[in-house]
Amino acid sequence: MARRRISRNTAVLITGASAVLATVLMRATLDRGYRAARRRAPPKDPADPGVDWQEALAWTVASSLVIGLGRLLARRSASAGLRRAGYLPAPRDE
Repeated sequence: MARRRISRNTAVLITGASAVLATVLMRATLDRGYRAARRRAPPKDPADPGVDWQEALAWTVASSLVIGLGRLLARRSASAGLRRAGYLPAPRDE
């Protein structure tokens, strides 16, 4: 089976779109998990003076970790899927 080539922009678009979708899904999951664990809504703005330090730090660390990992997994999965399907990004012009 011959390898098909797609432009680098198309590959970036596919992997970027998967990262955005993963971010939206991870954020929704994170919000639900926070509500279940803390019995209240997560802070909308952790920098707000009305939010205590412990809650602000916990939310910031949890959301950064979960969303960052979700985006990484989505981009790597999309890249691997493109390769398995026989699509490779065009070589870079250097």
